[in-house]
Amino acid sequence: MEQPQRLILRFELHGDAPVNLDDVIPVFHGWIQNGRLSTMLIDVADYKHVEASPGVVLIGHTDDCGIDNGLPLAESGQGFHYTRKHARLSDKASFLERLRQLWTNALEAAEALEQEAG
Repeated sequence: MEQPQRLILRFELHGDAPVNLDDVIPVFHGWIQNGRLSTMLIDVADYKHVEASPGVVLIGHTDDCGIDNGLPLAESGQGFHYTRKHARLSDKASFLERLRQLWTNALEAAEALEQEAG
């Protein structure tokens, strides 16, 4: 059976005030410069101007993460999303192993973001 090529995990954010997406951009650029995450990071994309968009996204070679302004169809609030984009052709990992890797990487990024917030 062929495995999905893209896995996404999203945590809805709860707090006293919404996250200012303009403040996230320099944080993500710093992560690229400092190699903050264990995956290869490439660029930051700003989609704030697009309705129902992924917001601000940190683009990586195999993984992306970011903060959106909510999912209108689900009537949800802001969220932190983490995407594992594709399995390498040589990757023989099971679906469960890929889910574990997604979870591990997403928690690493979420904890780093939480540390930045103080």
